[in-house]
Amino acid sequence: METMIINGDFTTEKALEWKKLLNKAAQRTSVLHLDLRDTQDADIVGVNAIATTFKMLQDKDGSMRLKINEDSTIYKLLGQTKFLDMIKKS
Repeated sequence: METMIINGDFTTEKALEWKKLLNKAAQRTSVLHLDLRDTQDADIVGVNAIATTFKMLQDKDGSMRLKINEDSTIYKLLGQTKFLDMIKKS
């Protein structure tokens, strides 16, 4: 199990940096906990970074858990894309 804390902006530039780190973590572990409680702003690139990592974990029967504020931008975006429903089922 590995825990990663993502804080500040999770928009395009930072999200692309995080995507690389998240994917490396998914290669090292089968259970990844993401703490997004201090993420202020996010966009679809951030959502894609999380979804890609989730898929990598799923492909090796792993899982992802999120700590996230329900009033945050990233929570709303993940909900709009139905990702939150997918992750709850894993």
